[in-house]
Amino acid sequence: MSTLVIGAPARLVVRAAVHPKHKATKGHTKNRPKKHRPSDKVRKAVVYPEVKPEDVPPLMTVLSKK
Repeated sequence: MSTLVIGAPARLVVRAAVHPKHKATKGHTKNRPKKHRPSDKVRKAVVYPEVKPEDVPPLMTVLSKK
């Protein structure tokens, strides 16, 4: 049983995470596979052709209205 003594020095104990988790993008980039081969280091990101909105087919087509 602990007793409270008025005027005694108080100890403050701070408990923090030893290994904090990274947030979002920082965590994803930290865990990505490393590029070791020279062919991988030279490779650039894939460039996809630009698609115009009018060329995209509709997601749904109305067959009949009741």
